Amino acid sequence: MSKLNTNPADVIEPFGVADVFCEGVVRTQQLGPCTRLTFAVSDMVYGNGAASSVVAKLVIPTAAIPDLILALQGRSEDLNDRLVAFGCPAVAN
Repeated sequence: MSKLNTNPADVIEPFGVADVFCEGVVRTQQLGPCTRLTFAVSDMVYGNGAASSVVAKLVIPTAAIPDLILALQGRSEDLNDRLVAFGCPAVAN
């Protein structure tokens, strides 16, 4: 098991990864030990605006979801080792 380096000076983006605005999760799918989260925005151009346009899909280990929720709530003090163990990037404090 390797520990990811979260020092901002040592984290690289080998290619540009665009930020994507999402309004929410519209679908979840179980993929073996992982879960795919599909994010979308309201599509006001298509039809009557009732449609949702998918803008991003994120696949993460299902076992990491509780820790991800804690990290999003700002309680990531002891989560880095557990996230890395699941193959997820470490969360910077």
